[in-house]
Amino acid sequence: MLLYLSLSFSYKTIMDFQNKKIVITGATSGIGLEIIRQLQPFHPEIIAVGRAIEKIPALPGVYPFAADISTQEGVDSVFDFALEKLGNIDVFIANAGFGYYEKIESPCWEHAEQIFSTNVFSPIYGLEKMVEICKDRKFTYAITASGLGRVYMPGYVLYCSTKHALHGFASSKQYELPANAHLCTIYPVAMETEFFNRAGGEKMPRPFPVQKVTPAVRNILKDLRKEKQRSYPYRLLPFIIWLSSVFPFLLKINNGIEKKKFNRFMAGETH
Repeated sequence: MLLYLSLSFSYKTIMDFQNKKIVITGATSGIGLEIIRQLQPFHPEIIAVGRAIEKIPALPGVYPFAADISTQEGVDSVFDFALEKLGNIDVFIANAGFGYYEKIESPCWEHAEQIFSTNVFSPIYGLEKMVEICKDRKFTYAITASGLGRVYMPGYVLYCSTKHALHGFASSKQYELPANAHLCTIYPVAMETEFFNRAGGEKMPRPFPVQKVTPAVRNILKDLRKEKQRSYPYRLLPFIIWLSSVFPFLLKINNGIEKKKFNRFMAGETH
């Protein structure tokens, strides 16, 4: 009986994606790659966008496409390829993004511009493109933000800034969208993915909590099916956000702990 309920739940979660035409950026690892794996058996057509597309498995209906989505030309090329290959786009998941784990000690315009171009400008521009292209046809647009778009943490200054910008954009944009558009903002917590290795290396400390990517993506797809405006893959995150707003000293205590971990890491201490 439990097995039946589990299978039924999984089936309902991704049934609405049957035969859909989907674009996923940041598809070479982590959340993006897991979304492909969980959706692919239900036969959508997927444009899987990334830089190292050799990491994308050869699967029926999955079309890897190499692009630098930190530029307008790169995003335009994704849309051009998707429309040529698929004819239209039902679901666009703006998942690409990266972080720095660092202490900013000197001014560098390009350093900040790079992360904002990928994490903020690209998904904003992508939504504007979808509104223009789809006109009266219904579509879903999902943006992977972060739990750090709702709180903050030392070591992630620029990353938090980009995710707070996305939260502000999506929260405001909900009131301006045409009736045919569904916008969902996704707020994952720390994931067991390559994100941290890229941000600070293998020895970089992980913030609490950490969630496995498979159940996180299962929750994301369930929320997209229900057309929620916000998706919290880690279901306790809304409570944590509420708790930190009602009792701000708890967030201060947690960030004090994270600051010590960050300082040890910057000093070269790994334990």
